[in-house]
Amino acid sequence: KSLLRRAASCYRAASALLVVSPSLGSQLELTVGADAHGWRWVPNVLDPEWLAKPLQRRGTEDKLCILAVGNLIPVKDHTTVLSAFATLRDKYPAQLVIAGDGPDEDQLRNLAIKLGIAEDTIFTGRLTREQLLGQFDRASCLVLPSRFETFGVVLIEALSRGVPVVAS
Repeated sequence: KSLLRRAASCYRAASALLVVSPSLGSQLELTVGADAHGWRWVPNVLDPEWLAKPLQRRGTEDKLCILAVGNLIPVKDHTTVLSAFATLRDKYPAQLVIAGDGPDEDQLRNLAIKLGIAEDTIFTGRLTREQLLGQFDRASCLVLPSRFETFGVVLIEALSRGVPVVAS
């Protein structure tokens, strides 16, 4: 509660209030009790440099390359990705690339071993923007099973590179 009071104080004192959606402004107004009428909506956009990079669609020669991007935390639900991949991999040659880091990494690596998919699952750790761009250009699809997603920028990044997305 003290944190919410401090946030409301900051909102009231700010010279400009920007949100990525009108509904987020309304939600913040309800949560912190700050008047959102003066808030300006600035939609999520892609970095122009990201869009200017030539598309390097490579893919893998003989197998699907499934990409999952996000912090390795429960809300991102990488356990669902691993379980689904285990089923898919039994039927199709495929590779799963999980880009991100976080406190669940050891648990997720152990789950990949338990499911028998460790040899086809790559944990890249946190990637630079340039490295992530390369992963998008190699991917057959992006999978995002998050239980909650604030912005979903990774979805528009993938689509801007011509990568189909599967999201919940």
